[in-house]
Amino acid sequence: MSSIQTFVKSAVDPTPPAVPLLTMIRLNEAAFGEVELRRCPPLETFLLSLRMSMWPVFQKEMSAHVDSLKALADSAGGSFLTRGNVKDSNVQAVRFIESHTSN
Repeated sequence: MSSIQTFVKSAVDPTPPAVPLLTMIRLNEAAFGEVELRRCPPLETFLLSLRMSMWPVFQKEMSAHVDSLKALADSAGGSFLTRGNVKDSNVQAVRFIESHTSN
């Protein structure tokens, strides 16, 4: 059991990028669905604990992305060298992301 816990910690300890982490979470969900159909409670518990350890890491990574978009939206302006709609589109993207995520 300790080797499995070590593996899980090594998978999320150096925080992977958001897309591969989301892929791991989705693969976990697909495996969990199959395990549920086959009725294997010990593996269900393991997969749920694995997912529970990955979600906070994913949320932290996505929060960092949202913060960087906010910073980009705040720093972009309508100067001569930048497009005037950069700020508007980034602000809309940040508002969209904020409206679809919850803390």
